[in-house]
Amino acid sequence: MAFCKFSTEYVRSSHIEVDNEFVSELLPAAPDFCVKVYLYGLYLCGNNGSFSIEDMSIALNAPVSDIESAFIYWQELGALQILSSNDFEVRYLPTKFASHAYKKYNSSKFQAFNLEVQEILSGRQITPNEFNEYYYLIGSKGLSETALVLIIKYCANLKGNKVNYPYISTVVRDFISNGLLDEKSVEDRLHDQEASTLEMQKLFKVLKLKRAITPDDYNMYLDWTKKFDLSLDTILSIADHVKTGGMNRLNALVLKCYEARCENANDVEAYFDSSEKYYDIAKSVCKHMGLYYDNLENIVDKYVTDWTRKGYDKDTLVELADYCFLRSIRTLDRLDALVEKFYQMGRIDIGSIHEYIEELKEIDNKIKNILESLGSSRNVTQDDRDKYSLWQKWNISDELLSFAIEKSAGKSNPMIYLHKVLSSLHSSNITSVDEAKKMNFDSNNTKSHDTMKKRNYKKEDISSLFDDIRTVEL
Repeated sequence: MAFCKFSTEYVRSSHIEVDNEFVSELLPAAPDFCVKVYLYGLYLCGNNGSFSIEDMSIALNAPVSDIESAFIYWQELGALQILSSNDFEVRYLPTKFASHAYKKYNSSKFQAFNLEVQEILSGRQITPNEFNEYYYLIGSKGLSETALVLIIKYCANLKGNKVNYPYISTVVRDFISNGLLDEKSVEDRLHDQEASTLEMQKLFKVLKLKRAITPDDYNMYLDWTKKFDLSLDTILSIADHVKTGGMNRLNALVLKCYEARCENANDVEAYFDSSEKYYDIAKSVCKHMGLYYDNLENIVDKYVTDWTRKGYDKDTLVELADYCFLRSIRTLDRLDALVEKFYQMGRIDIGSIHEYIEELKEIDNKIKNILESLGSSRNVTQDDRDKYSLWQKWNISDELLSFAIEKSAGKSNPMIYLHKVLSSLHSSNITSVDEAKKMNFDSNNTKSHDTMKKRNYKKEDISSLFDDIRTVEL
């Protein structure tokens, strides 16, 4: 760690320097997202903190894979070097190195391609750097010339013959990421998009979107219809439940409905009816536990859906929330553990849970009476309950328990003494009061420690004992 460093406030109020050569040579042809990643990475280079690519993913609200692709893009241009791909690490290089490392292609090999693309983009002059980037996509990414021409023509049809390179690059890289590299696969995808335009317009009307349909919109829609095999009616039914967020929010809801196995509009409505009930349960449970959350979606997904699948209704869950609140349990994880405990016991309805709680109260009352008989006025503790449960397993009779209580009353720690008495009775197989009266409980053992036969254990014997004792069932 350096002994001199900037404060966080200094770093935030400072600035980063970007070479003019980067702006003039590399930025014009670079995709927007790649520029964003480069600049944010440059900012992190001057930051004191320890940042990972996952931190950048959160900051830019983008998948790690997209950020890695952006860094690979700049590495191919020589602007930086990826030092490690496992524990992802990047080293920025002077921009002047990039201009030398920028691979130049022989444009004479692409004369027919150049003429065709320039004719498509007749509204502006294509720069040598832009042409060079097209050559790179063809030579390094496996994209065919005819496929690239089709994509550029598609972009021009959407945005006009002056469409800029960053937009084209984004669309092209999307086709590449989907494995669409040859003329036929690109043609098929464009045909599918064209065929779905009327459906997309209907969808945009439901979503109240007035902007143009983007390639990303088409990609999402084709995923829903091709991969998920959802009909337009089903998608429109889901769209009816989108209040804000447009296509991204719709995509999230489509994924939820698909995971819930919604196959038609009726399934979708049933799902959202259930979702409203889930949110109502989540809100009520949190209220009764004294909790507040701005967004209940995670609570519904993580807890409520599982509870309802197990058969618990709102009234039962609210009852358990009240139970937690009264016992100062303030986390949903603890409530979830309680629900799981009752589920394993086969107690799902509110009646069976009330019955179990009444049983616990009855046991607490018995323990309270024991404490009072011992001369103690304190409250019942979990340790008391554990001891009482153990006595029941030992089959201690009421008569023997009363005898032991009489023996323990007045002692300095009467509950502990009572447990020792009962333990001695159990280990000696004493089952009657008459037999118990013959025992001397004030001495630690019937034989003194001095007269007991001693044995020296080796270290490995002790180790073996404590390895195996966990498997012994008492």
